[in-house]
Amino acid sequence: MKKNLFMVAAVALVAAVSCNKEGLGYNSQTPSSIVFTAGIDTKTVLVPDTDGDATVNHQIHWESGDEIVVDGVTFKTTDSGAKANFTTESAFTADNDYYAIYPASAGTELASVTVPAAQEVEAGKFNPSAVVSVAKSTTTSLEFKNVTSLLKFQVPAPATTVTISSSSPLAGEVSVNYNAGEPTWTGVNTVNTITVTGSFQTGKDYYIAVL
Repeated sequence: MKKNLFMVAAVALVAAVSCNKEGLGYNSQTPSSIVFTAGIDTKTVLVPDTDGDATVNHQIHWESGDEIVVDGVTFKTTDSGAKANFTTESAFTADNDYYAIYPASAGTELASVTVPAAQEVEAGKFNPSAVVSVAKSTTTSLEFKNVTSLLKFQVPAPATTVTISSSSPLAGEVSVNYNAGEPTWTGVNTVNTITVTGSFQTGKDYYIAVL
């Protein structure tokens, strides 16, 4: 029998004034030869207070096939590792002020970035398509910083669906302010509940991305 479990997460959230890039530079009509080199932040995990430690750092590496958006244009990598080179087949004009979003599915501009309210996860892993980060640079070197945290949970009985709820927003559309490498966000159309699907077993750790 399938069971639906309901869990309540107490998540601290920070809101700030948003920013939006103007004058996007991608109006040329020929494929771009520009290459962006990107690094990515560690992932911060929210864990129960009973664990005795409020955060756990998890290292993440780029994987071949990952996509980012730079000034509204999608770039893709064939590299794997702590740093990766991203290229595009689309038209793109070099600028001196770049904004970038990972993953590409999260949005095309900082004024409208989405953390999914429905996530599918496996034991001991997180869903990379839900973990949102942003970068800002005046060069082609990008260092992505987290917009989301990872919430760790376990289940008291086997299940296929878990609902996590909070009194504060957990997911949805937000406007992001890069904030000198410490990203903050302002809610645009947020929700206080995330639905998680998977094959949940007792005694195993699961992770979801939350604002």
